Amino acid sequence: MSDCFDEFDEEFSGKVLRHISNGETSVNVVRHGNDVVCDEDDYYICDINDEDIEDKIDEFAEGWREMNWNRSDWADYYGCDEEQVDDCMDDDMRDWDD
Repeated sequence: MSDCFDEFDEEFSGKVLRHISNGETSVNVVRHGNDVVCDEDDYYICDINDEDIEDKIDEFAEGWREMNWNRSDWADYYGCDEEQVDDCMDDDMRDWDD
């Protein structure tokens, strides 16, 4: 097996506790063998024995969704159709340059 696949296997080792998605992108919350619960990028969420584990995962999911808007979220923000999001973003970026 190539090194690329070895790295992929290591990156996603552990048990997936929750899959979080915005319809366009997603992240897994993973329990590693050392009982640490984190996302795929090893962002620490809590310990598996934490009595507030569900609340902490919910809090992480909410924050993740706020940082990972999908096209529909951006369309709502700009008040446009989803097909117009790229144009609205371009216009917004031009306004920042002025």
